[in-house]
Amino acid sequence: MTAFERLAEATPCPWQADLAHAMRILGQRELVAGRYEEALGHFTRAVEMYRTLPRRTAGQEADRLKLTMDLATVYRMYDRHSAALEILQEVLPTARRWAKTNPARGETHLCTLLSNLAIALDRAGSPPEALETAREAVSLARKLYAADPVVHGNALVVSLITLAHRLARWNTQESISTAADAVHVARQCVRYHGDAELPALGLALRVLREHLLGGGRPVEAIGPAREAVEILRTLVEREPGIHGDELQDSEERLALLTSGKAVIGFHTH
Repeated sequence: MTAFERLAEATPCPWQADLAHAMRILGQRELVAGRYEEALGHFTRAVEMYRTLPRRTAGQEADRLKLTMDLATVYRMYDRHSAALEILQEVLPTARRWAKTNPARGETHLCTLLSNLAIALDRAGSPPEALETAREAVSLARKLYAADPVVHGNALVVSLITLAHRLARWNTQESISTAADAVHVARQCVRYHGDAELPALGLALRVLREHLLGGGRPVEAIGPAREAVEILRTLVEREPGIHGDELQDSEERLALLTSGKAVIGFHTH
C-alpha cells in the first residue's frame, strides 16, 4: 500500500476521491499501452472507491461516469458483456439526474453513456432495448449538435455510428441513411477541427461501406471504401505505428469491391 493509499484509507474525503481519479488515469495509460489486465485492476479499484464515498462533487460525478465507461470498454474486450451492462446501468440514474440539474455538463456525459449502454445491451442479448437506447443517444446528440456543432460534432458521429449498427438487423435502409448521416457530420468536424478529426471521418466511411454492402449495394460502397483508404494512408504516413491494421483491411476490402468479389460482413462495435 502506498503512502497515498494509506492517507486515503485514514481520511476518505477528499483523499479517496483524489486517489480514485489517479487510479483512473493510470488505468487509461495501461489501456492505451495494451496492458488490459492492469487497466482492469486500476479501473475496478477506482470504481469501488467512488462507490464508498459518502458524497460526491459535480466534478467527482463526472469522473465517476467517465471511469465507468472506461471499465465497460475493458469488460467488452474480455467479452464480459453482462458486467459492462451492469455497471453502466448502475450509473444511468445518476447521469439522468445530472443531465437535468446541470445540462451544460450532464447532457454530454449522458449522451456518451447512452451510446455505451446501447452497445452493452446489444452484446448482452437485448437488441430491442439497445436500439431504443441508441435512438435516445442520437436524439440527445442532435440537440447538443444544434446548440454547438463545433463542440458536439464528434459525439453525434459516435452516436450515429452506434445507431447504424443497431439498426442493421431491423432496417437496412435506415442503417445506411444513418451511416451516411454520420459521414456528413464527420466531414463537418474535419471542417471545424482539421485533420484531428480525420480518424472519425475514416471510421464513418468504413461504417457506411459495410452498411451499403449489407444492403446489397456494393457498387455504391466503392466510393466510401476508396476515400477511407486514402484517409488511412494519410494517417499511417503521419503515424506509422497507428492505423496500419485498419489500412490493410480497408485496402483488401476495396480490392474485393473493385473486382466484384466483395464479401459482406459487418465489423460492428
